[in-house]
Amino acid sequence: MPWKPLAPEARDLMERMMPLITLQQRAAMLDDELHARALRKAMHDVLDGIDPMQAALQHGVDAHELQQALGSIGRSNQAPRRVVRVVERADRRKLTHEQEIALHGILRESLPDALGAAHLLWSREAVRWLVQRETGFHLPDRTLSTYLERWGLAPDKPLRTMSLAHPSRMRAWLKTDYPVIAMLAREGEGRIFWWGHAPLLARKQGKLPPGARAPLIESPIWEPGRFSVLFATTNRGHALWRVHEGDATAAMVIDHLERAAADSGDRMFVIIPGHAVFATLIFRNWAASNKARFNFHLCSP
Repeated sequence: MPWKPLAPEARDLMERMMPLITLQQRAAMLDDELHARALRKAMHDVLDGIDPMQAALQHGVDAHELQQALGSIGRSNQAPRRVVRVVERADRRKLTHEQEIALHGILRESLPDALGAAHLLWSREAVRWLVQRETGFHLPDRTLSTYLERWGLAPDKPLRTMSLAHPSRMRAWLKTDYPVIAMLAREGEGRIFWWGHAPLLARKQGKLPPGARAPLIESPIWEPGRFSVLFATTNRGHALWRVHEGDATAAMVIDHLERAAADSGDRMFVIIPGHAVFATLIFRNWAASNKARFNFHLCSP
């Protein structure tokens, strides 16, 4: 039977019969979709061997809800399917090698506000803005993630790094210390950030078996061992970073935190490692005079 367009009278009748969806309901539907996506990612991490409490914290989901979801998998004897792309990452590239080198040089040597951006530190949004300004390409999320991994700008989260190095002590810290920090952040209407510092290393590209994580390697785009990444990241993975040479000084750390606070617009509850820079007199004096904006908590397992 050939298709016929719907008559205007029938269309009007259908629209009157359909329930009206308010903007608040649309926002709630979007929040539910994002929450379901975060829950699925946490379930995959647990199936890959990560502690459930750590996976719940890393993806911002309720630990009890995660346990219930995992229990439902056990009852149905079916694990969530992991879709593995068979397309080579190199085939998804939009930038030439020369463009990558030029962009990486800008990311190493400058901060976004010096280039006219509204951001004060590099982030996914700031890098997307830079790529579009320099090349005219608007990179989608997955392609942008690929480039950030290739450029060494997607380091492991501090929680993951410490959990792999000290699993038992981190589990104890997450059960005793972290709930107090989370409560203080909620009562203070702030956001939790994890402080991180890592050498600038690229993530190896190519197809991987399900559950495997690509190793960090040196890249020909920059001189090996010369640069490091200073970053602060939230539990949901929103990272603010800069690239630097040499050791991270107290003045550099303070400037980074000031810029991160301006970019986020929130009071920062920062979880810091036992790094020597946080014990310097310059940093301690600055932290004492900025208690209204910054709250620091040591995590040194």
